[in-house]
Amino acid sequence: MEFIDQVIVPLDSLKMDNRRVSQKLVLELLDHAVWAPNHRLREPWRFIFIARDQMKKREWVSHEPADHLIVLTKTDSDPFKQNENIAAAFCLIQNFQLLANEQGVA
Repeated sequence: MEFIDQVIVPLDSLKMDNRRVSQKLVLELLDHAVWAPNHRLREPWRFIFIARDQMKKREWVSHEPADHLIVLTKTDSDPFKQNENIAAAFCLIQNFQLLANEQGVA
């Protein structure tokens, strides 16, 4: 098996657990993840953290609700800037996933 095959894991092989991750850890991960490249340091992302105790359990969901971190990007009328904003948000999300994996919570 090559090194790249050990590093890049298909998403369908990841095991999810229902372990709670503290809001403090999420904020620490975000503090580092925001170092994602973004043109002219626009930092086009915004975050919404919804804790599981702020959500209602739906009858059609078989498990307890989990915490959610929602990443939003700024919109721009210039298509070039809009694409840059989206790409920067993708980089941030990848940084967050790598950092969370390093902490054993991804």
